[in-house]
Amino acid sequence: MSQVLWIVLACALANYLIRSVPFFMKDWNGVPRSLRRFLTIMPTAALGALIIPGSFESLSSTGRPWAALGGLIAAALAAHKSKNLIIPVAAAVLVTWALLQFP
Repeated sequence: MSQVLWIVLACALANYLIRSVPFFMKDWNGVPRSLRRFLTIMPTAALGALIIPGSFESLSSTGRPWAALGGLIAAALAAHKSKNLIIPVAAAVLVTWALLQFP
């Protein structure tokens, strides 16, 4: 098999394990405290990886930096309040879209 196929299979296996291990864990009380803390911080880290690079890129490329800053601020506030990943992303998209509607 080609090297690309092995890479795709390894990525698929890693993705499957990341998603299935929490499902099969019956008792969350046995999870070490450091791992539990890591899992609660992960949505915020993922938000940073999703939102911040695009915001910095759009500050200079779109000519409307206030829209990028507004979306970034909305995402940060929503992430701080909700501790969820979908709500901050949706808030950033909605605020950015609303700010782009004004010339």
